[in-house]
Amino acid sequence: MPSKPRKPIADLIGELQSWLPNYDHGPEDYPTLLWRILASIPGGDEAEDMGYEPFSLGWHEIDQLGRVLVAVQDQRDVEDLIQGLIGEDEEEVEEARRHPAYGDKRDYPKIEIFVDGKYVATTTWARTIKQAIDEYVRKNGVERSRVKASFADGAREAPLRRSITREHRPPPHVQSPRSRSAHVRPTRRPPARRR
Repeated sequence: MPSKPRKPIADLIGELQSWLPNYDHGPEDYPTLLWRILASIPGGDEAEDMGYEPFSLGWHEIDQLGRVLVAVQDQRDVEDLIQGLIGEDEEEVEEARRHPAYGDKRDYPKIEIFVDGKYVATTTWARTIKQAIDEYVRKNGVERSRVKASFADGAREAPLRRSITREHRPPPHVQSPRSRSAHVRPTRRPPARRR
């Protein structure tokens, strides 16, 4: 006869039984993530037998993940944690918060944006330097004369159209943290381009 679960586990079971049915159950939805984590922990064999692919986690990683989730209280905590892990100076972190980039498309070469000669953002949303400056000025209310931009990595100009689509890009975990650190996540997504 199976033993009765401890009180905190029994409380979680009740909460999860009432919440999980309210979610979609696709491969990238919360219930699937929860089941995959459970399948990854020692004792999660039954979840793995149900078809949930385990992550490569042990007790230390689970403990660390739990402490991260308990410690994070808001968006700023997440930003600070990410910036701390990628090793940028605190001054650069604050500057990025004051002057967020504006796009999330990754169809064009990187353009670095500077205000008063100081780096503030990198974008791959704009096709031209003029477009990058115009949009940065419009979004951040900075005088145009103070803003300069240049293609990073020696790029000269952006092609009119790139053939890379989401399906052909490597997953984010394949890119190095340094290559992603210059991109500041936008607060809202720009309208989709028509093809």
